[in-house]
This record gives sequence, C-alpha cells and structure tokens, in this order.
Amino acid sequence: MNFIQEKTPELSKGLTKETYALYFHSLLFLEELSQVYLMNKMETIAPLIKRGQYFVFTFEEETIYHNLSPGDTVLLSNPWVEDESESPAIIRIWMRKDNEIFFNFKDVFNIIGTNGALFRMRFKNNRTCIVRTHHAIDFFLKRIGVQWLFPDVSFIKIHSEGYSTEINYLNQALNEEQRKAVRNIIFTNNNRSSPFLLFGPPGTGKTVTLVEAVCQVIQHYPESRILISAPSNSAVDTFCELLISKGLLNKKDLLRLTSFTYSQQEYSAILSTNISEEHSEIRYCDTDALTQFKVLAGTLSNLGILNCIECKYGHFTHIFVDEAGQTTEPETLIPIAGIQPGSTRVVFAGDPKQLGPVILNPVAKEYGLGDSFMLRLLLLPIYSRYTVKPKMATMLNKNYRSLPSLVNLFSNLFYNDNVVSTLSEDSREAQLLNNIQKVSSSLVVVKVNGQEVPSNCERNSYGNLMEAARVSIIVTDLYKAGLTSLQIGVITPYTFQVKCINECFSMLQVEPPKIGTVEEFQGSERDVIVLSLVRTNHDECRLSFIGDARRSNVALSRAKVMNVIVAKETTLRQSNIWERVLR
Repeated sequence: MNFIQEKTPELSKGLTKETYALYFHSLLFLEELSQVYLMNKMETIAPLIKRGQYFVFTFEEETIYHNLSPGDTVLLSNPWVEDESESPAIIRIWMRKDNEIFFNFKDVFNIIGTNGALFRMRFKNNRTCIVRTHHAIDFFLKRIGVQWLFPDVSFIKIHSEGYSTEINYLNQALNEEQRKAVRNIIFTNNNRSSPFLLFGPPGTGKTVTLVEAVCQVIQHYPESRILISAPSNSAVDTFCELLISKGLLNKKDLLRLTSFTYSQQEYSAILSTNISEEHSEIRYCDTDALTQFKVLAGTLSNLGILNCIECKYGHFTHIFVDEAGQTTEPETLIPIAGIQPGSTRVVFAGDPKQLGPVILNPVAKEYGLGDSFMLRLLLLPIYSRYTVKPKMATMLNKNYRSLPSLVNLFSNLFYNDNVVSTLSEDSREAQLLNNIQKVSSSLVVVKVNGQEVPSNCERNSYGNLMEAARVSIIVTDLYKAGLTSLQIGVITPYTFQVKCINECFSMLQVEPPKIGTVEEFQGSERDVIVLSLVRTNHDECRLSFIGDARRSNVALSRAKVMNVIVAKETTLRQSNIWERVLR
C-alpha cells in the first residue's frame, strides 16, 4: 500500500477537481493490473471440442474461468512446445454459458486439425472497455470541464413555478412520484447543467418511469435526439422492448448498437421484429451512420465509439442511463462525454444501495472505484436535499413486487423505512404464501450448525455441506407444495457453495432451480428465495458477505413471497444487519 501511495500521490489527496483525471486513471490502471494477473493464472492445456458452429472449452464449475467474458482473447499454441518459436493463434471468446467457453467455428477452423485436439491456452483480457473509459475521462474534461462533475448551488438555480403543459401519460398506472419524476425530466430546463437522479429500491418502477419519460420527450420535443444506455446488454434490451411496445417509434427511428459478440440470435422477439435489415448492415460506425436515428441505444462500453469518432458536440438532447448505480464513475462518463451543459438533459436511474461494479483490485476498491457516480452525487449537498428540491432528484418508494412483510424488512434495514409495498392481501403473492404448507410467515430462518470449508480452487470462496444438503431438502419440499423451479431461486455468497448445492441436487436426482451468487441475482426476482449464508468463522464474518450492507440488501430484496434463510444463528448475530433480521 505504501508503495502504491508513493507512486500515485494523488490518491492520498482524495478525489477533487484538481486530482480527478489522475485519480481515476490510477485506479483504472490498478484494476487492470489485477485483471492481467488473474488472466495469467488461467493458463492451461485443454481440448477444444466441436459442437455445431462452435468449438467449446469446458472447465470446472467452480474455477477462475468464470471471470472470462465475450471479447477476451485466447492465445492457442502447441502444448508440447515450451519455447516461443511458434507464434500462437489468436482468437476471441464468442460467448460463455455456465462452465463452457465458445469460440466461433470460422475463427478456429484453420487452426484445429482434429476435433478434441489439445492446446495450450493463455488468456488476455479485452481492453476495449477500459481504453474507452480512460478516453472518456480525458475527452469529458477537455470538452466540458471538471466543474460539471462537482455540481453545487452556485451555478444551478431551481425555480418553483409549476408546469404550464399538461401531460397525457401513456402509462396510466404510474403513481404520483413517478409522474413527478417524468415532469421534472421533460419540463425543467433551468437545471440541465446537472444530471437528474431517479433512484429507489428494487421493484419501484425506475425503468418503467424512464421509458415513460422517453416517450414524453418524443411527443413534446419532435426534434429531440435521445441516447439510452446501461451497463449490461440485458438492461438495454429490456429498456428497448418497453419503449418499442409503446408504439411511438418505427424501425428507422431506433438503432441498437452492439458489439460483434452480441449476435442477433440473442435479441428477443420484440427487438428482432423491430430492427430493420438496413440497420443490420451497419458494420463500421461513423458519425453519419450513427446520428441519423432519433434514438440510439447501447451499453456504456459500446457507446464509447461515439467519443472515438468525435460525435458532434451536444448532438443528443436527452441522455438516459439506467442501472447507473452498477457501474464505475469513469465508465459513466462514456455516454455523456459529448453533452452540451445547459442544453443536454442527463438522467441517471438506479439504486446506489444495491451492488455496484465488481472490482478485483483491493486498493482500487478502497479508494472508491467500486462506488458509482450516482452514489457520489447523492452525497453532495445539492442532492442530499432532494426532498426540498425535488426537481434535482426523485426517490421512488412504492414497491410493486413483494409482500409487505418482505418490503418492511429491507425498508427498515436499508432505506430508513421509506419504502412501502402496494400488494394487497388478495394478491397472487399473498395467496401463494397461504398455499405453501407449514409456513405462516414470509420470512423463515432455518438454523443449521454446519461448518464452512475453504475452496481448493478459488481464493476467498467457501462451502458448507450441511447447509447445501438442507437447501436441497427445502427446495424439494417447495416442489411438493406446488412450486416450480422457475419460481424458486437459491442465493449464496460463494461459487464453491453453488457447486456444493448443485451436487446435492444431482445426488437426489432432482431438477435444481437457478442457483447463483448474489451478483448473478441482481436485477432478478423469484417468488421464493432460499439463502445459504455459508460462513461459520465468527472472527472473519464481519469482513465477509454477512457484513456487507449492499450485498445483503440484494439478497434480501429478490423474493416476492418468501425468504428462507439457512445459516448458523451465532454467525448471524455477529452482524448488525442479520441480527436485526432474526428479531
């Protein structure tokens, strides 16, 4: 740590207007070093098996290969040649599903002589996103300046007058807070020098509200040009599907910008039928190709192409970033680096109290790379008084997903009791809870006196065989009560425990529900969630998942009907959060 602070003194000065560029450049370089180190550990000798149009590399379920992503590079070479005399073949990962890596047949056909041939594999991380993030920092500061990143009352004036234009809401089910947010987004022109923040817990309708805002912008400002972004392809697709379903756009109005690894086969039916053949022919992006559309949508990283081709300054009148709490601050700069302060309306939506981005480097994490831009803004005085100045931000507090008892729990733990459930006693969720035999509560704690076991393959990963066995029995009982695997989810903090639980289902010859880590379940929901917390070492628990408020929040807010917590009671009582759950 002392060495790093010596080489990067700007970190010890903290994040300020003066240190902004060097601060985040340094953190990004540290994070990339950890990525490179992880990739170097993955070197292996393994066969490639042909399957349809792909060659497939299969790895053990609970290994570091889960960190690989489409676009990462693989260097293939002869496993029996130790020197570097032969240049390796360089190919890219096309996709990853579960414990399998897929390579495009066309890329590998001329390299592989025999199906199942062994290769030495070395892995290199895809630098596209991190390069575009570095570029966005410099591009933003050059074009716009650092002041926009530190808004204060000295240059933002909020007027209290009402709205002179009536809004005909397409979605009549919006509540008053959602409608207020839409009005503030489309009609408040005098605070465009700073982003508008729409935030709230899971299930409160943030994306639905954003979609309504986009529709109203299209209707009230026919000449508007809109940019839509989110950290993940799935989030962008969901947004586009909802937007298309409103019927305001034709095929030539919307361009869905994707990377080469995201094939049209992955589009949903509604996206496929609304993407024209003409759009699919855009292979290489230039300013004319991208700016002819009214709405442009893509992930944060993919939209970095706009900065590379130096899209016209202020071209987009409105920029919407969904799930803004799940990405780093410098990555959030990618889609907004071309704004014109005072003219471009920027809107961030998300929940900073849920999981942020995954950061490998502990130093980068300690210095805030894992905190979103949205979170930092909400801590500023101008946003912390959002209840007094609602035209700067709106919190949505009505949950449409979960039963009142579940909402009351995470509302009390993480949201100062500001969240309320809208579900009634005769809702589908309430009836389902009544139908589950032997259960009278939406929160069940199953006390198991198991023992944690560290993984042999992955650092800081643990399993608990007794908890895994109990989870499989609980899920089997839920099946007997009439639930299906699609209604149940099993969440655990560790990939090793995911493997242990899957093995229990295999031994029972029972179909497993979705079993995954907390990160894999963010953005998902199930009727019943079974939580296996694994840890039993009291001394380390405060540093683990049990002591992490944001991860605990995600775990406790996925269920619509019932949470079943499987854990050692004395371990839970080591955490202020989970001790309150037991009350």
